[in-house]
Amino acid sequence: KLQHLQGRLQALLSERAELRAVAQRAVVSYVRSVLLQGDKEVFDAEALPVEAFAASLGLAGVPRVRFLRGGKRGGNWAD
Repeated sequence: KLQHLQGRLQALLSERAELRAVAQRAVVSYVRSVLLQGDKEVFDAEALPVEAFAASLGLAGVPRVRFLRGGKRGGNWAD
């Protein structure tokens, strides 16, 4: 029997701030690691599906990524 865990994971993260902080740091670290790669044609940080990645970790929203232009969030990479 398959169950969708995203709702349970979001509920758990809303209850436990330390887990939410770890998930937010994971998203920021992932974007930073892609940003620091040399080949920008392959590793384009602005083309990442950050919203989907954050949702897969149970986050309701995308944490602010300060080192990108304008502190961008999620799929809205507005300057």
